[in-house]
Amino acid sequence: MTSTLQDSGSLSTQAPFSIVNNFLLAHLADNFAEADLDSLETRLLNALCERRSLSGVIFDFSEVITTDRQDLQRLAQMLMAIKLLGVRVGLCGINPGMAAVMVKTRLHFDREIIGCDIDDLLQQL
Repeated sequence: MTSTLQDSGSLSTQAPFSIVNNFLLAHLADNFAEADLDSLETRLLNALCERRSLSGVIFDFSEVITTDRQDLQRLAQMLMAIKLLGVRVGLCGINPGMAAVMVKTRLHFDREIIGCDIDDLLQQL
């Protein structure tokens, strides 16, 4: 079951959020920047507060080919803020190049569930 959650602060590079099996689905754009993440964080946290019944957030990396260490660290901070609300966080669609960058930058995703794609991730959540 998929539905769309419209939000008033939509980024030009971001589609509205989707809700899939009671999880908020956020698609990350290629070469996302700190300003994009700041806006995305605000929108996600507001959506989670408005819809307390949501089980968590899934970040889809399938469009992400490049990014840098600073932006990945900002993403990790956003994930921590979401987890502080008591919801689960999942990551999917990470390509081999992004996986290598994450390892090289020593970025640790603590307790996030990682899947090959959205379907795989939903089975784990």
